[in-house]
Amino acid sequence: FWTHFRDGRVGWEPDTFRVFSTYINKETVVIDFGTWIGVTMLYHAQLSKRSIGLEADPVAFATVEHNFALNPHLLSNVELANVAVVAPQHAGEPLPMGSGGAGDSESRFGADEAVDTWS
Repeated sequence: FWTHFRDGRVGWEPDTFRVFSTYINKETVVIDFGTWIGVTMLYHAQLSKRSIGLEADPVAFATVEHNFALNPHLLSNVELANVAVVAPQHAGEPLPMGSGGAGDSESRFGADEAVDTWS
């Protein structure tokens, strides 16, 4: 996966990174819902005043923590939380995973058929 970012090139979701470069600056606070393994957050944390990453998937969250530990120069303006943002009527319910499984970019709340749950 990380080979998409070789030699300063962005080969994965280049439009996302262009939007970040255009609209995020040292006055911007970014809230990254569904941080996954931190791909976009590692980028916007370099541009922003503060970057807050929210990730419900415990496997992906452990990976994003590891990725930021490898980039300690970014930690001063980063906050990570292993949480989900859900409608009030779903608060406290286990989160069904999507078809990709834990840690996958497709793990999500509200999958039609849960293959496992997080509590």
